[in-house]
Amino acid sequence: HIAEGAGAAGCVSVTCPMGMGVAGLVAKTSQSLNVTLAEADPRFDPRVDQPSGYTTRSLLCVPVVERRGQVRGVLQVLNKLGPEHCFSPADVQQLTNFAVVLALQLDNDDAHQLATTRQDVQKKIMTAVPALILYLDREGLAVMSNSPLEPYLGVSMTRAKMKPFSEWLPDMGSAEGEGGARALAALLDAAYAQGQPQSWHDLPLDLGPVTMHYNVRVVPLVHGGACDGVLLLLDRLSAAERCTRTLQQYLPRPQAVALASAHPQPLLAGQQVAAVVLQA
Repeated sequence: HIAEGAGAAGCVSVTCPMGMGVAGLVAKTSQSLNVTLAEADPRFDPRVDQPSGYTTRSLLCVPVVERRGQVRGVLQVLNKLGPEHCFSPADVQQLTNFAVVLALQLDNDDAHQLATTRQDVQKKIMTAVPALILYLDREGLAVMSNSPLEPYLGVSMTRAKMKPFSEWLPDMGSAEGEGGARALAALLDAAYAQGQPQSWHDLPLDLGPVTMHYNVRVVPLVHGGACDGVLLLLDRLSAAERCTRTLQQYLPRPQAVALASAHPQPLLAGQQVAAVVLQA
């Protein structure tokens, strides 16, 4: 693009095919070119001056190369001011240094965009799952979750970010809840130590006046043979679902669901209800 003056309404766009002209040749070869007399140099394509009406006398062009060696573009300066009207080795070095800085900025922008995209995808996935998903780093500190922690674990995200799970999980109230908290802590410890997923069906956790039951899954995030963190998934079991899953030990799920849903209150705590189950 060529901008003419501070008040220019826009830029004139000039397309240079790869390998043609000075810019195209620099982009293809990744080698800088310092042209002292453009009109006498066969590598210069005079057609690039036609759209703007600009006359190129001397030019310096350097590649912008990212850290993986790929050329992202070129930097080109034209018609040096001064008595010599051509670019010196010091100019080449200065523009090359600027190209290095620009390449680093482009790499950082790409990395930031990739990280942002990954975070957006992770958030969309996490918010689409009805269960709690809690990401704990390698130190056991909370990083993010798809839901508030208090309804599931009785702890605030602020505390979970400041203290590892080993310091707040055993704090839960009753004997039954404490046992569940210790079991959950043991699952997390095993996932960190072994790098293997851990699970528990119908784990009780005491949250003050009530005890909640969860299906638990702990998935370690292993990189380079080391565990960088874990994903803790807590799927809350309602009383009706617990009843249904208990009945599934004796009946196929369709009959278990039908039997459990036939009563206004879940069949728990030793209740006895007469029922007839017909199976083909």
